[in-house]
Amino acid sequence: MSCRTHAFAEVAAAASLPKTLSATNPSRLRDLVVEQAARRESLRRRLRRGLSAFCAASVIAFPLAAVMLSTGWSLPTTVRHFAAAANCQTARALGLANARKGEPGYWPWLDHARDGVACEVPPRKMAP
Repeated sequence: MSCRTHAFAEVAAAASLPKTLSATNPSRLRDLVVEQAARRESLRRRLRRGLSAFCAASVIAFPLAAVMLSTGWSLPTTVRHFAAAANCQTARALGLANARKGEPGYWPWLDHARDGVACEVPPRKMAP
């Protein structure tokens, strides 16, 4: 057995391939080992993408579930509550302006007067 064939036999043993394959056709063994490595790398990439998607979904789903369970709001109301966090213009567009503390749409940073009412519209001055 030549040194090259012996090296392929070692690779075959490590890759759980039959030794007869390496002894008869070293180039075929090389192709099989490369294919197996490519399959493993492809599987790793798919697992990483799947884990990334799961982590992203978890980052969104767990806070939503926590708020829904703690407040008793429905899913659409909870989603509107989170969307209203951006600014008062968004809260008004979603119909959540003048939200009192504990209601959907109330966020402390939107309560400029610190009076427990977020995004309140100041009363208009009447013309004399």
